[in-house]
Amino acid sequence: MDHPIHIQDLIARFLAKKATDQDVDDLQRWLDEDPAHVSYFNALNEKHQAHTTLNQFDLKRIDMAWQHLSARIGTPGVRGAGKVVPFTFLRVAATISILALSLFAIWKIVGKKKFSATTENIVFSSGDKNVHFLLPDSTSVWLNTNSTIAYTTEFDTKREVKLKGEAFFDVRKKDKQNFIVRTEHLSIQVKGTRFNVQAYEAQDENATLEEGEIVLTVKGEQRTYAMAPGDQITLKKEQQKVVFAKVDPTDYSAWKEDKIIFDNALLGDIILKLENRYHVDIIIDDTIARREHLTMTIEQEPIEEILEMIQLSSRLNYRKENDQIIIYE
Repeated sequence: MDHPIHIQDLIARFLAKKATDQDVDDLQRWLDEDPAHVSYFNALNEKHQAHTTLNQFDLKRIDMAWQHLSARIGTPGVRGAGKVVPFTFLRVAATISILALSLFAIWKIVGKKKFSATTENIVFSSGDKNVHFLLPDSTSVWLNTNSTIAYTTEFDTKREVKLKGEAFFDVRKKDKQNFIVRTEHLSIQVKGTRFNVQAYEAQDENATLEEGEIVLTVKGEQRTYAMAPGDQITLKKEQQKVVFAKVDPTDYSAWKEDKIIFDNALLGDIILKLENRYHVDIIIDDTIARREHLTMTIEQEPIEEILEMIQLSSRLNYRKENDQIIIYE
């Protein structure tokens, strides 16, 4: 797809760090118009950041850096005649650049409405795919689609991240230093454990503990909630109500394997996840969304099959009108 010259110029100014605030706002609006625009921007950004990163390296030290990185992530080095194969390093450098890009080049587009931050912040954004990466302390993070996580360059002394969206954490235990996850409404403090946090803007926020212990606090409350494996605490935003439940925690982290499990879930909650996963707009009467409960497991089925499953499992029907899916009785 060919994009207008003024858009290409706008992206070029942005990547060169010469964009004005008006440029950033214009670019944000253009990105919001179509997921294809985001893909186009990401492709240009990847090439630009890879080129920039490579120019900053002393080529004589690349081999040593690659071997160090390989040892950390358990990936064998790719070598040839004593040198790293260029395309391999290019790919690695591009990945590093995108995942640990400067605030100006990612946060201002992806996260400027989500977190207050400084130029010392590092921001990870998943886009339309799940991503898995390691934090500097070797904590393992799975970031669900359309999610963002941020932390400062002082992470070694202050293990704290800010989350918008959904993530699963396998926290590396560190003596005398807790690990903290903050969302818009929740603060979760741990030492070493495995847990899932959901904090999408349009949904209730919850934490689900798989292993270990966590202490959760809700914004505006002085009470703390000590959680054990299998515990789930949900903040119902509309009612400003905290709900406790015992669950199978693996049901709430199955998305890491591209699987979503709904066990007697509200149809309204199911629809929110379908919209996020399939990038569709689903219209349903609020009364129906709050009344119907369904049990199903979604893996790689297309959205049409999911809608058929909903239709067969309930008294509901659906139809497509333009770019919307309408579910009705």
